[in-house]
Amino acid sequence: MLTHWKTVLSQPTTQWKEKVVICQEIQTAGSADHLPELLPLLAGMLHDAKRDVTVAAKETLEMLCHLIDNRDLTHLMPQLIGAMV
Repeated sequence: MLTHWKTVLSQPTTQWKEKVVICQEIQTAGSADHLPELLPLLAGMLHDAKRDVTVAAKETLEMLCHLIDNRDLTHLMPQLIGAMV
């Protein structure tokens, strides 16, 4: 799935509804294992012209960041997401 998500999200012609569906799929997968690969793609979606995409991307980032179990980083996640928005 990661390869599919990366391929679709990196294409400039991807429709906004497909971006939202991919965010939902990422949330359903519920794993932060691929956060380094997904973070740049989701961060780019935070500035999408369509509000639905920005909301879905932010919710997905928040969900993924809550899955990180490193106590040294967990308190920094809200600031990290805030800096990207």
